[in-house]
Amino acid sequence: MHIASTHPMKSFASIDSALKTLDGTIFGITFSDPVSETASRKLVSFLGGIPIVIDDEKKALYHASACIASNYLVALIDLAVRIMGLTGAGEKEALDGLYGLIEGTVKNIKSMGTKKALTGPIARGDINTIKEHVKDMALYADKDDISAYNIMAIETGKIALYNNWIDRGNFNELLKALKKE
Repeated sequence: MHIASTHPMKSFASIDSALKTLDGTIFGITFSDPVSETASRKLVSFLGGIPIVIDDEKKALYHASACIASNYLVALIDLAVRIMGLTGAGEKEALDGLYGLIEGTVKNIKSMGTKKALTGPIARGDINTIKEHVKDMALYADKDDISAYNIMAIETGKIALYNNWIDRGNFNELLKALKKE
């Protein structure tokens, strides 16, 4: 028996639009033997995609990565819109206001990679600004939104630390400001 799997790295909010934009899409492929590998590669080529071989036992990690980059990005932007809404901005105003920032960030990631595209107070080691965020979040945001903010602040701090833009002392100050130390 020949077994193969192909999974496009593509968001399918609309099947019609996704089909029109498959050209150049990365497809994770797994296969049981050379015959299924050939079939997978031919299918991906026919669709205009680019195959990358994924270890079959790690296929769930490939899918988890896709969920983080797509579904969780939607949830993260929704969180930003909700937090902006706490300022009195409407949902459309918030999204319109954030969209330019989001678009610029995505362009920076594409050109520089995730590590070097980082900007903002944590990347600069500006812990006082983070303390202001924490103070206002405690006053106006709900517990789950604060938790999400803290998790992302820590992950951002790890990137800044990796880049040597902050040192271990700055990172520890960040954790203390988030009450995570």
